[in-house]
Amino acid sequence: MVNYNLEELLTKVSTQAGFCESLVSYEGQPLRLEDYQRTAVNDFNKFAIWAKSRRVGWSFAGASLKAFARAMLWRKPYKAIIISKDIREANDKIEYIRGFWNSLPEEWQRG
Repeated sequence: MVNYNLEELLTKVSTQAGFCESLVSYEGQPLRLEDYQRTAVNDFNKFAIWAKSRRVGWSFAGASLKAFARAMLWRKPYKAIIISKDIREANDKIEYIRGFWNSLPEEWQRG
């Protein structure tokens, strides 16, 4: 986790991607998103269609991280429906989200 003063932290966590990059780690390292991943995580459209290539981190950022950030930041209960092509892919997304949760500082974990 990166250390920020309170004002910097509040500014940074005001977006879904900023929240994740400030407080979430992945494989023991601070999370750093590519620009296209940041755009996907911050997208507020109810439905989205994206042209993408394979193996670009879409399941990681565009589905799992976005759902995690919304669930953490929205004041009302949030339910994400993420469709996967098979059970292995579905389990991968669940494991990403579980890892995001476990990487949060304890005082940010709620529920």
